[in-house]
Amino acid sequence: MNVRPGADAGRRNRGRRAPHARASTRTRRTHAATGSGETPYGRQSLKRISRASIAGAAVAAATATGIALAQDTPAAPPADPATLQSQNDQLRQQLRAERRTHARSLRKARKSRLALVRRYSHQLRSSPNVRNALKVAAATYGVPESRLTRIATCESTLVPSAQNGPYVGLFQFGTPLWNATPYREFSRSDPYASALAASWAFSKGMDRHWPVCSRR
Repeated sequence: MNVRPGADAGRRNRGRRAPHARASTRTRRTHAATGSGETPYGRQSLKRISRASIAGAAVAAATATGIALAQDTPAAPPADPATLQSQNDQLRQQLRAERRTHARSLRKARKSRLALVRRYSHQLRSSPNVRNALKVAAATYGVPESRLTRIATCESTLVPSAQNGPYVGLFQFGTPLWNATPYREFSRSDPYASALAASWAFSKGMDRHWPVCSRR
């Protein structure tokens, strides 16, 4: 039997497939497995494109909203010189009123202080026992009479029987300090005993017991 030289080769190649045919077969199998006509790589690309599109749309919407708000917000009108001048005049009037009020308060305080000094002076002149007690106490311990008078005025307004809680007398002695003086046997409301006890304490450097009035 005569066989053509190329017939054998044709039969051998009949069972083989070309490379592009094998690739087409794999593609068809992949499509059958995924149930769609797209490759997995194509689906991932579409997802990435969709996400990028959504993000871009969101940015564009936010930008448009900001521009719209900026356009809707009215700009502040320029200040009117007449309005500024009116406000300036009002502030000046308010300042002048506050100065007048402050000056009246100062005058009232000065009058009250002068009235207080006159009342204390009159009380001192009308109370010879208090005046004499302060003079005797000043001469006994060498403490200036003016200092004793000033502290007694601050403490009790020169009233021998003045009482403020546990403190009694011209110099408002408390019981512990009074018991430490040489005049503890006398009453704290006695002007002589109180003045002498205070003068004795000042001569001993015990000013700390009158922390407020001793510094005035």
